[in-house]
Amino acid sequence: MADQSSHELSGYSSLSRRRLLASIAKLGVIGLASVTTAGCGPAIRLSRVADLYQQAIGQAKRATGATPPPKRLEWFTPIPDPSEILARAPSGSPTWNQAMGWQRMLDPWKASHPDITLVYHVAAASDLTKQQIAAAATGSPGDVAYTDVGSTLGKARVLDPLDVGSLARKIVSVALTPQSTNNQVYALPIFVSCLGLYLNHQRLKDAELDPNTPLRDWASFETASQKLTNRSRQLYGFDVFGSGSPMSGQARYGPFLWSAGGSFFDETGQAAVWNQPNGLNAIVYLARLSQNYAWPGAAVAPDDTLIQNWLSGRTAAIIYGPELSAQADDQHLSYSVQSIPAYVAGQASSLAVSAGAVGIFAQSSHKDWALDFIHYLADKDAQIAGLDYLRLLPANVDAGDAAPIFQRHLGMQEFLRILREDDIHPFPMAPTHDAEIREIFRVYLGIALQGLSTPEAAWNTSAAMATKLLKAPVATPTPHTSNE
Repeated sequence: MADQSSHELSGYSSLSRRRLLASIAKLGVIGLASVTTAGCGPAIRLSRVADLYQQAIGQAKRATGATPPPKRLEWFTPIPDPSEILARAPSGSPTWNQAMGWQRMLDPWKASHPDITLVYHVAAASDLTKQQIAAAATGSPGDVAYTDVGSTLGKARVLDPLDVGSLARKIVSVALTPQSTNNQVYALPIFVSCLGLYLNHQRLKDAELDPNTPLRDWASFETASQKLTNRSRQLYGFDVFGSGSPMSGQARYGPFLWSAGGSFFDETGQAAVWNQPNGLNAIVYLARLSQNYAWPGAAVAPDDTLIQNWLSGRTAAIIYGPELSAQADDQHLSYSVQSIPAYVAGQASSLAVSAGAVGIFAQSSHKDWALDFIHYLADKDAQIAGLDYLRLLPANVDAGDAAPIFQRHLGMQEFLRILREDDIHPFPMAPTHDAEIREIFRVYLGIALQGLSTPEAAWNTSAAMATKLLKAPVATPTPHTSNE
């Protein structure tokens, strides 16, 4: 076996860090998982991939000791310089609120570091991870990475592992999951978002329902949805979710699946189990809601359309995160937020996703100062400063306890309670099948929720697709053959 392993790696002995990262960058985010299990060429065995990474990159290390402040600290982020946005965005708009929140957060750090200019490398959120990996491949990526998937950047050895230290006791545990891999944390969470059920009070009153009576279980929620639906007036009870984005559909199916006692994958993460009886109970329930009480296009609509349906009163209820509350408040809606209805009352589940974390590029020349910056953002004071304008939940527990918004805003209070008290799960992903799973959910949820006559056929078809896709060999990228 030793001879075989040596032979397998013999063609890659001179693989450079730059070349490896360039290969990963070309794959994009969806292909990254296959790199970590399938290697950089068809001949590399799975057990040797970690050794290949170590050979190509070496062990990431933190900088130590005091160093003079740099003139520039560069970070890759989807957030533009707040001062530039505030100069042109309409006051009170979502863009203005985001910029104001970040300016409130960043100004104290800038004031205490007057010799350092914070330089922004701005990329769209959908392209951020790929650009960060590509920048690392050039050998000069900058200093700080803003990310929702530190685990992905950690697997690619783009970020240094971090010593979380005392922050481990202060950060919500579910926020660390997407930033961690192989028992290492690669980015410190700043914010997190979870799902709740928004209810339009005027719509409930019009249907003679009490807005102060929570809809805690599936049965009461379906009864309410029936009363809230009047198709002749184009009024609907509940937009289930849109599978125009399969990830969105998967996220909003999750709480119903979990509350029914189901799971997405088995313990290995390789076999689909959402199409077993508990999962089918959840999808049958959601299909019934969709077919009888939802806006006809809801099953394939993008999130923005569903949001506008709820804001306009066309639909009475929607599942979304705390960020929607800013738009609802701007329109002076009377609304409330509650836990997502459970299969059995008292067993409510929700899904939490990262809404931003910060890590240190492994090739940074200013690691001490980058570490100072990311620790500042991960601590409570920075998060409290931004929360009045950023309708998110703080990853730092102390910030949640102290931020005034959670004392005066009932909807945000409820989201914080959901995060702390409900059955919370991180976004479910099998380690090596991201692309296939997205396609499964495009069919499984999209077709099932539209299948007015025979949804069972759609479930059976998608179950067969899931089994076939998850058992198929993972495609491997073609190795580079050119010399550097």
